[in-house]
Amino acid sequence: MRALLFILVSLGGGLVFANVTPATNDIADINQCDKDAITTIQLQSCGEAKYAYYDAMLNAQYNKLSALLADDDKPVLADAERAWIDFRNKECLFKSLENKGGSIQPLTSINCYSELSQQRSQALQAYIIFYQGDKK
Repeated sequence: MRALLFILVSLGGGLVFANVTPATNDIADINQCDKDAITTIQLQSCGEAKYAYYDAMLNAQYNKLSALLADDDKPVLADAERAWIDFRNKECLFKSLENKGGSIQPLTSINCYSELSQQRSQALQAYIIFYQGDKK
């Protein structure tokens, strides 16, 4: 799924291709990608990698929390998650309007998805701690 992104830079008549995608799915590499990115396209690529990282973390936290719940409580979590996803989608669409029509609008959106997914993952982690304590 990950495609290499190259930028064309003219240096003294020569051509240089620079890879700006993260080396791994490690958050340190993803953050370095953000620091190294120069163009909007590069920033978008790094933002997509960051969102994929936090989305995977969020899904893992959701599954861990769901496993801790009684069967009759799982639909409540599922409903809450669907409502949160609807909120996230609408919030990020609205936030991206700050840059409507600009080349940075998609970057604003993907950064919003990353930020909210990270926050939701942290919230689910707090629930996990609570429910793990309840099982002891």
